[in-house]
Amino acid sequence: MKIFSKRCIFCDEYYEKNDCAHYSRFLCICRECGQLLYNQDVHHIIDTPPPLSRVIPITYYTETMRHAIKQFKFSGNSGYKELFSAIAEKQLNKIWDLFQYDAIVTLPLSDRRLNERGYNQSSFLAETAEKFFGISRHDEYLTRILHTMRQSGLSHYERIINIQGAYTASDAVKGKNILLVDDIYTSGSTMHEAALTLKNAVANSIMAIVFAAAPPQKRTDSRYVDI
Repeated sequence: MKIFSKRCIFCDEYYEKNDCAHYSRFLCICRECGQLLYNQDVHHIIDTPPPLSRVIPITYYTETMRHAIKQFKFSGNSGYKELFSAIAEKQLNKIWDLFQYDAIVTLPLSDRRLNERGYNQSSFLAETAEKFFGISRHDEYLTRILHTMRQSGLSHYERIINIQGAYTASDAVKGKNILLVDDIYTSGSTMHEAALTLKNAVANSIMAIVFAAAPPQKRTDSRYVDI
């Protein structure tokens, strides 16, 4: 390893700044990993059944992405936030139909989980979307009222049961078009429950942006559930 070189968050190799597609103080996304990332043909997800009209992934939740997100969630390294924000901003350039939404809402953590982690890991995407689309962020519109078991390790049915009743929505969402934001979309049970809560509070239209979504064939694979 050379002095002052930076480690790629995906392949774990070390590179000089000139060989990074994006870089923070100690970390980078190398050009090769960046090219693979931005050339993905990522498809929108139609929620069945509603209330979500669709889910727009920034990227796919591959094994390398899973490793990077896990490091971000549990290492507290702000460099990951900077690099993930750069990825999100580049990919949001491909989306032009979200300006009609009234509010961005970050999927909330329970107070206990927030205290454990110290931050909501989805905030970087909400901040990026707020800046890019010029849509106001209103996280107070959705509140987590139950602390539940982690979704990882649960079956698809158990995840649905586990998350039921976990949220409450403000009356202020009535008639509004809401853009929900989360970091990972796998089975969709968490996002669906949040959207259902907003819909029951008479929100108009609900769409979601997620940073990473499991590839379609792996969406119910327990190895890919939320971490």
